Parts: sequence; structure tokens; C-alpha cells
Amino acid sequence: MNCITLMCAWMFLPSFVGDDPVEQSIEYNQEVELVEILSEPEDNRIHEISLGLNESEEILRLVRRSTGSENSIAMSDIINSEVVLAVASGENALMLKCPSCSINQGGTLIFTYLTNGLDDSYASIGLQLTRDDAGWLLRTENGITIENLNMKSRKIFGQVVGIKEILINSY
Repeated sequence: MNCITLMCAWMFLPSFVGDDPVEQSIEYNQEVELVEILSEPEDNRIHEISLGLNESEEILRLVRRSTGSENSIAMSDIINSEVVLAVASGENALMLKCPSCSINQGGTLIFTYLTNGLDDSYASIGLQLTRDDAGWLLRTENGITIENLNMKSRKIFGQVVGIKEILINSY
């Protein structure tokens, strides 16, 4: 984002991409909830993230649902490249990749987020997608099970310009 004044800060209102019905080109047998995300930059909108699994409980898709919208991303896309989850003012605000992931055992999900749209700065957080006897879980690098994520707003002069931080199990 190339901004001349701080007026550009007013434009940062993220919206998740792909607010369309779930694409059925890759069908899955079951869906398991993975984590809930509270998005402060979106007026505390709640997003539910689930995994679409086949009969062997391998991950085929990542599904995001929130009030009035839903999208689905093939796990192969997340493994092979960085996918854009949210856009704000034409800038990629939240991206996800998992180059070390396998559909059988998981790996490190890397969320990259826009911290300041005025100078195009980003930060990342790595979370462990794991499969064990309890099923699929999201954990911190220290092994703590993650139930929710809280994206906090970065504000300048009262206007949202990015995501300050992503807190774990904080609401």
C-alpha cells in the first residue's frame, strides 16, 4: 500500500477471500473443527476453521466459516504455495502456508499477517497441526493445544492499520 497520508489507515477493514459456497471439486467425508478465530479488525467477527477429511482421516481441505460466508481451500494448495485468506484495502492481510505438512500427519502451519498497512510490514506465527489418538489438533510449538486465536488490531489515530498480534487461547 502506497500511502501519502494517514488517511489510508481508514481503508484497512479486512475481508476474508472466497466468500463463496464451499467448492465441491474435492469432496470429503467428514469435517472436524480445528480452531476458532476472533478477528478484532473485523469488529470481533468470529471465524471457525475446520478440516475436511477423507475416510482415512487425511486432510483434503481447510474450511473457514463465519456469519454469512464460507470458503474452502484444498490442502494441496496450502502445502504447495502460500494462500491468501484475507485482503484489506487491496493488500494481502492474512496468508497461510504449510510447506512441511503431510495430509496424514500435519506439520507447521505458518500464518503471515499484515502488521502495518502504511509501510507494508508483516509478521508470522507458526502453529503445529498434529494428528494423534485424539484426532487432529492445533498446538503451539511447546505442545499446548490451541482452542482459539484472537487477532488484535493495530491502530494509528484510532484507525485500524493492521493486525498487532495473534493471541492464543485468550478469549
